[in-house]
Amino acid sequence: MNAIWKFGSIMVLACGALIAGPSSAQSICSGSTVKFLVPFPPSGATTDTLARVLASRLSAMWSKSVIVENKPGAGGVLATQIVATSGPDGCTIGLVYGSIASNPSLMKKLPYDTLKDLAMVTQLVDVPVGLIVLPSLPVNTVAELIAYAKKQPQGLVYGSPGVGTGSHLAGALLRSMTGANLIHVPYKGTAAAQLDLMGGRIFGVFTAISSVVGPIKAGKVRLLAITGDKRFRAFPDVPTIGETIPGYSMSSYFGVMASGSMPRPAVARLSQDIAHALASPEVKASLDTMDLVAVGSTPEAFEKLVREDMQKVAKLVKEAGIEAQ
Repeated sequence: MNAIWKFGSIMVLACGALIAGPSSAQSICSGSTVKFLVPFPPSGATTDTLARVLASRLSAMWSKSVIVENKPGAGGVLATQIVATSGPDGCTIGLVYGSIASNPSLMKKLPYDTLKDLAMVTQLVDVPVGLIVLPSLPVNTVAELIAYAKKQPQGLVYGSPGVGTGSHLAGALLRSMTGANLIHVPYKGTAAAQLDLMGGRIFGVFTAISSVVGPIKAGKVRLLAITGDKRFRAFPDVPTIGETIPGYSMSSYFGVMASGSMPRPAVARLSQDIAHALASPEVKASLDTMDLVAVGSTPEAFEKLVREDMQKVAKLVKEAGIEAQ
């Protein structure tokens, strides 16, 4: 009897969410247009594609325009500030990525309070990130890499798209937890770092696996380990770094934020609608082509993730001596 009651309750909740999805936008934004800000230039890259696929689905659900506006600048601060000051109506939302948690520690002053002036609506996706190394590097495991790095008087050089980026911090965390002599070199963008890796000028990069699937399969680079908590379905035999170094985890994700002045019930409805959109066949198919893993978390779960990441980055920045800009 209890099992039947639980099943019935789940079905009622699920049906309620499906019914609420397409109609609740009227109580979130009374205008005819919702602006979806993306903190990157229009490029056709993963971030842009993700935002536009989601916007298209939400437009259909809400019967109103969801317009993607690219607002790059200051490591995401420009777009985030616009969302923070946009007001409670939910007519302006924004794409969130890892800088939301790192900027408070890496920038001397922000024009907003991350957890007060913003509402973390939902985590959209996990972005599988890996430690990509030279095929010729004489190691086959993370343990062997650490031992090898400790024997190099000049250390092993890895690249990233800039100081304080997730790629930089992933290496800094591994160095902090193991004492491995990993030397960071910042580049002007991910592509430049990957090019130097394939040219043999650095030993590795920490980067989104989707950006190097071709070179991995061609044998130009090697996927040594995954930085997040779980193995990646496309490479199930590749372990996480945490399987060797307990407690190591450096995840990457995209989410949605709104103004902190937006009423909590409206934030919850928006989160439900986005989860509904993520579950649609067309969105799921697009995510699969980009090697992204759909999440669709609650506002509370996403805020918890961002808060914990802020604390982790603050500790790491202090230990690694990374200076705020």
